[in-house]
Amino acid sequence: MATIRQLFNIIGGIVTITSTALPWRILDGISRSVFEVWNFGFGLVLIIPFLILFGACFSVLSRYGGAVTIVGTIAYVASLPGEFGLGSNATPSISSFGVGYWTVWAGAIISLVGRSWNTRFLGKLFSGLMKSRGAENQ
Repeated sequence: MATIRQLFNIIGGIVTITSTALPWRILDGISRSVFEVWNFGFGLVLIIPFLILFGACFSVLSRYGGAVTIVGTIAYVASLPGEFGLGSNATPSISSFGVGYWTVWAGAIISLVGRSWNTRFLGKLFSGLMKSRGAENQ
């Protein structure tokens, strides 16, 4: 069972990273990436892509990466009203969530099913780093 949960960590991280390459929004027929939140202005919205990427990388090591990814995804949704100009006389644009948005949810949920800490992977990673460091010092 532990091996399967470690596999969930790795799969969840890969699915989440893949979602950043897919369109997250379709606005007036134009696909938009998660990285296009930088067009929304300044502030906390600028860290949304980094939260998603950090959560994806951290998901390989721990299920808590899925939680970080979910926080980034919720922050993405919370930043959307600024995109539409709500509160002004602007006509709302035709919009929908893209495949990347739904894929990130799948990756985060898969990661949450994984292990709390993927200690085998961490052990292999650190032992490999120590071996390469030892080879450099010789």
